Amino acid sequence: MVDAGMVAQLDPKESSNFVGLIAALGEGDGTKAALYLLQFTSPQPQDEPWYTHDDGLTCQISPQQRIEFTKDVVALFANVCAGYGTNVDVGEVLRGVLELVKRYSLRIDANYATLVVNVLCIEGLARRVCPTYNVLDAAKPLLQSRSHFLSTRTTIDNDDDNDNHHHGIGEICKRLRRKFRKIIIRILTPIVYMKKNWMDDQFFNRLREQQNKTQQTSMNTGWVLKRMIFLFEYAVRIFATLLAAQQATTLVSSVSFSKQEPQQQEISSCLIPQEEGEDENNTL
Repeated sequence: MVDAGMVAQLDPKESSNFVGLIAALGEGDGTKAALYLLQFTSPQPQDEPWYTHDDGLTCQISPQQRIEFTKDVVALFANVCAGYGTNVDVGEVLRGVLELVKRYSLRIDANYATLVVNVLCIEGLARRVCPTYNVLDAAKPLLQSRSHFLSTRTTIDNDDDNDNHHHGIGEICKRLRRKFRKIIIRILTPIVYMKKNWMDDQFFNRLREQQNKTQQTSMNTGWVLKRMIFLFEYAVRIFATLLAAQQATTLVSSVSFSKQEPQQQEISSCLIPQEEGEDENNTL
């Protein structure tokens, strides 16, 4: 099911910035995350002032504010985002980032806002369905491949600039390298996806094994509890039977004793007059 209101069409720059932010979360790099966040909006003629920094970045805040913003993002990452394998709560990190964006009055374009909301929904759904599954760790192969590709592309572009400066055939070399890079990407992308799927399969297989062990343990525990309950009920029945037998014995003995008492009284009443008559005869 796809919500049409949560679908965004990105241009290459938007895609690079947003994926770069998620990759920075995986690396635990607050400096990179701050750099990508500052590019979450494009300059508009009606928005003034815009500041151009020494590295060529044009954004909404001054260089001093940029330094402070970067420090705050780095501090946030130091507290809640240590990178892959540390069970990073992506939702918590993004909420903290949005708080900083609000504090520094940064504007975010609609596509980026839609993507952030999508990530929050997906991450929350994943934690609810399977709390041990981490979305960021699952995306590690794809994000690391992208980071490696970007670093390689930067190196190639620098070499191309040197070729253009020193040789006349630099443009031809640049085109050949770009074609070669595209071929490599087309070959490696399915492999990376296969690796990710394999990692997901391994994770869910381990999860199934743990569930089976838990079920087996619960079944064994349940069997022991059933046997204990059965023995307890059996002991209670035996005790009730013995108690009933004792009560019956007591009742029988009390009834027999009550029958013997009137007979003894009759015998004693008969004997007493005879003794009195004998006494009178002796007196005469």
